[in-house]
Amino acid sequence: MQRRSTSFKIFKIMLNVPNSSNDGFLPYMSWNKLEARPRQTDFNRVLRAEIHDASWMLARQLQMGEFKGNDTGSGIITKAVMEYSNIYAFSRKDDISNVKPYDLKQVPLEPMVENIYYNFSTKERVKMGQIWKREITKLLPASAAGIFTSIAAHASFLIDTVAPDVNSTAVDKVAKSLYFSLHKTASFIRSTVLTEETFNGSYLLDKSRSVNPFTAFDTALGGALTGLGVNSSNFNAACNSYVSWVTKMYNLDLQSNNGEFWNKAQLEYELDIYSDDLKRLTSDNAHNGSLDWYSFENNSTAGVAFPAVTSTPALPILKEMLMTDNRFAGMPSSRWWEFENGKVNFGKLEGDTNDMAKIMLAQFALVYQDDWFVIPYRIPVGSYSKIHGIVVTDVFGVKTYIANHTEQYNSSTGNFTYADETWKDWSWMDVSQKDDVVNFTKPTGRMLLLPTLSSKLESAPVESVIFARDEISNIAWAIEKIVPDHLGKGADAQQVSIDYRNYLEQLAPAPAPLPPAAGDAKLDYTLMNTVPENWIPFIAKHIPGNIREVQLQRASMPRIVGSLPTSLVRPRTECISYGLHGSTIAGYYINEEEISKAGTKIETTFQRTRWYNGKTIMWVGRRRTTGRGQGASGLTFDSVRDKP
Repeated sequence: MQRRSTSFKIFKIMLNVPNSSNDGFLPYMSWNKLEARPRQTDFNRVLRAEIHDASWMLARQLQMGEFKGNDTGSGIITKAVMEYSNIYAFSRKDDISNVKPYDLKQVPLEPMVENIYYNFSTKERVKMGQIWKREITKLLPASAAGIFTSIAAHASFLIDTVAPDVNSTAVDKVAKSLYFSLHKTASFIRSTVLTEETFNGSYLLDKSRSVNPFTAFDTALGGALTGLGVNSSNFNAACNSYVSWVTKMYNLDLQSNNGEFWNKAQLEYELDIYSDDLKRLTSDNAHNGSLDWYSFENNSTAGVAFPAVTSTPALPILKEMLMTDNRFAGMPSSRWWEFENGKVNFGKLEGDTNDMAKIMLAQFALVYQDDWFVIPYRIPVGSYSKIHGIVVTDVFGVKTYIANHTEQYNSSTGNFTYADETWKDWSWMDVSQKDDVVNFTKPTGRMLLLPTLSSKLESAPVESVIFARDEISNIAWAIEKIVPDHLGKGADAQQVSIDYRNYLEQLAPAPAPLPPAAGDAKLDYTLMNTVPENWIPFIAKHIPGNIREVQLQRASMPRIVGSLPTSLVRPRTECISYGLHGSTIAGYYINEEEISKAGTKIETTFQRTRWYNGKTIMWVGRRRTTGRGQGASGLTFDSVRDKP
């Protein structure tokens, strides 16, 4: 050991302090004071704080009170037992009878859930018709011409390319003008007619997906295929090949097998997923375009039947790992005389007494940083896992068992049981219990790692609807901002409605002139004014059997154009057109609480991503965001004003 140039002397200072509360004296209070006694005038050697200077190190430890601490060691090695359960099935919410198997290697969870029924645009129907003709020509080269001629003679198989005119029926004027009032769509239809027959690929798809496509086509064509001597096996093979192309292109198998998970009354997605250890997780408010652990709640209700388990539950796995300190960039160093990078200035940390986040961060960084460690533990994607316990081995070889915060060990039975008081604990990334008022936030002690996407490509909206309340007219409105342009993209809804009305006015005959008003009339009376056709009303209606609660029912504004018969304004977007596509018109209802004063916005987009092995997946989904507040339609009834 090197000779010291400085020695240390410890003084004990004792004071007798008066106590103002009882005019007495407190017991003696003492402090230890460490002073240096230099023997030389050169301090360069001393300030080095060389580690072989044992006296200095002992004095430093005594000054910092380290000799009064516990004899503890730092953790170095851990052993953890992890229990896995795989996500093997899914279904719509509370639809136990229609559970579908799920294979995460085939498709991520978002396309399975968010995919909605897509109404093919005119451009896509033409393309699909060309693909069908290609498959027929490939497998039935000798009969292809006769098949195409027979189909071309039936209007139901073709896209209507005849624009309405003044002599058209009122129904044709109103219906066909939806397409031909769009200039780009009308130009596309006219240019396509010049090249070939425009087969309706959507109608061909419906027939091709029949159990026996040959019989379905032959019946619709009045026996034309049988008369041509078409080979039924080759015809069915061509139709199946066509269905495979469309299914792969638009992921129709997701739609046909699973249906829609979109709850049109709540404007949200709803689903259940099942793990192979008989746990059901429910999500009833997925609406932001992504799914994660916070989207689900444990809904393992007792007495509810579960689908048959088709996968074997994974066995608990024991792993041994090295521990590492939990640190962040700029964190203060735990060693003395170590230079710090100064990325974080704790001197400028300002926090009030109720600013818990800053206080916890400061305490962690400055006081408890040596008490937190990180254990890297890999868990499989699509699993619902739980750590039963961790055994920590410190540098002295002492082993300490840390149980799961939701369990307590029963020494008499040797088993772990649920800790009743753990619902009071704070937890993070923990799935809560569903529909349990008392234990709603009671943690499950499990971590849910879903097979969801980290990134995806998304198109511009092809549909956009803003729901807003109009307090003046006491009506809720679905304001269409973007509507499909029938070419696979979106168009400005207000301009489309203006063009459509102008197109109808050009086709409508001149209306009969109104009778002249009386000469002494001083007032003009208007029964009702109008609103733009992209404003769809939703009116309040009592829920059946309830005299207090109401729902918002979709209604229709009348369309009065010239001498044309009065028709109803229908929505152009699919998200509010439920019940209008079939032969029977059905009502559409939205829960009243879903449209608040802030409003809500629904957007429909094309989405595309890649999954395992580079597999490309495309689907059409919706996203719900906050609206823009209340609206004012300007709708009035029984208006009276002075006659000019």
